[in-house]
Amino acid sequence: MVQRRHPAALYLEGKKSEREERFGRALALYEGIVAANQEAFDDIGDISFADIWKAIAALQYDDSAALFQLAKSFIDPSSTKYESFMLKAAASGEPKAAHELGVLYFRQSQSMISMINRDDSNKPNGSNFDNGSQDQEQASHSIVNSAAATWRRKEAREWFNIGAESGLIGSQVYLALLLREIGKLEDGLQWLTLAANPEDVQLKQLGGWTPVISYFASRWHDSSPDLKDIDIDSIRKGRYEEPESHRNSIGG
Repeated sequence: MVQRRHPAALYLEGKKSEREERFGRALALYEGIVAANQEAFDDIGDISFADIWKAIAALQYDDSAALFQLAKSFIDPSSTKYESFMLKAAASGEPKAAHELGVLYFRQSQSMISMINRDDSNKPNGSNFDNGSQDQEQASHSIVNSAAATWRRKEAREWFNIGAESGLIGSQVYLALLLREIGKLEDGLQWLTLAANPEDVQLKQLGGWTPVISYFASRWHDSSPDLKDIDIDSIRKGRYEEPESHRNSIGG
């Protein structure tokens, strides 16, 4: 076999090492490509010399866009590596990373709220938390989850605020809804209006946010919908069915 391996093969091996979290090995492979070839090879398929530099930047030079792409390569957002690289990318100035962190923390808070609701629904009517260790444990668990959900909600607002100020429509919509949730209706409505009318014509491709904007704009001052009970992704995809409790409360 020829000793000098094809740069595309080395690149793919580097990406495999990243997925296995062998980041030192991946960096060595990428830097080996640069040292051996400089820019003296053609792009192979979707692989370019720029791809290799981005991979190196993500692992060594804290390039925000590269860190963002590296974080996105982790399929499971619950991965600590996903969160770690997203935090680095956001701290390095990548607004899309700030948005993704907002989504991550928002979804985590939704899961915590679902657990609290499940605990409450499983509690027998008339149950007294002063009686029985199981009830006391359940009460403690609910309190911890409630505090954690509130904190995650706050973190989500902060990251969405960064994305919103950078002009990301998704962040503006999420921030609007989270501000509405805590009673800041006018502040939230300003962000929702801004998301619906982006200054940049290129942003008119609202990326599926139009149904969400329309849904909440028409219900903004109603007691429902409660953001805790709504699947925003379903609204974006046109698959959301209004709960009867929400339909009955609209306008009244």
